[in-house]
Amino acid sequence: MNAQDTTQAVNDDELLAISDMDQMVDLVTNWHAHQVATVMHLLEVPDSVSIVMEGEEPFAITGDIQKGYNLGITLALNYLGKLPFTAMYEDPEPTTH
Repeated sequence: MNAQDTTQAVNDDELLAISDMDQMVDLVTNWHAHQVATVMHLLEVPDSVSIVMEGEEPFAITGDIQKGYNLGITLALNYLGKLPFTAMYEDPEPTTH
């Protein structure tokens, strides 16, 4: 599985059989990066944009609602934080023939 396949699988919520630790690390780091990017995008919502939630009337994000919205997004980013590990791959041993 290459990086594009891994990213696609993360985005599609596809269940995958994990074959090795490198694949697992790639899946977790790609999932995390996607979640952080999505939440960061929510911080870019302009003032007075209307939000529609299922079963509710649309409402504009202004004033105190805007402050609470931004606080919630910031808390979500803090919760996601940084992964507690770093991916480090060893170079494969050279083969001699």
